[in-house]
Amino acid sequence: MKPLAIARVVDMRPSILITGFLGAGKTTLLRHLLKNLAKDQINADVILNDYANAEIDSETLRADAASIEALGASCACCEGMDTLIDMVIKTSQSSNDLLLTELNGTADPLPIIESFTLLEDKFKLFPRWHICVIDARHFEQRGHYNKLERDQLETASHYLISHPNEVTADTLEQIE
Repeated sequence: MKPLAIARVVDMRPSILITGFLGAGKTTLLRHLLKNLAKDQINADVILNDYANAEIDSETLRADAASIEALGASCACCEGMDTLIDMVIKTSQSSNDLLLTELNGTADPLPIIESFTLLEDKFKLFPRWHICVIDARHFEQRGHYNKLERDQLETASHYLISHPNEVTADTLEQIE
């Protein structure tokens, strides 16, 4: 019987995928994470996907990121998937400690999570966490995007509720 092959942990590095709708606080969370990681001398590569502000937001994060790639004017889960994969492969060559990826508000995380899993040997990203930022003020008020918002939340390993002081305790309980 052939022994079970186990990936060497030293070749892997963690990855955090950040999702949530426009205005939920994804970039604010990313900025906070980068500042705190930098304080602890943890170097993070960043991939930022945004329809309109990828380049602008990239510049505001550059001081605290080890490297930053902007995927603008497309959605990482569909027409931008090949570009995202190329960016992840490029950053996998990095000697930095962590990869942070922020998706645009209407990105479906499931195809990205599936791709990251299927390409794990190339990406060398493990463990992989998915943080969904939920804007409590607008949860399930997005019309035909309600299902996507729920999917972002249900596929997440962690979640953060932003603007909790602007809604009732019942609303917070419903979200949780």
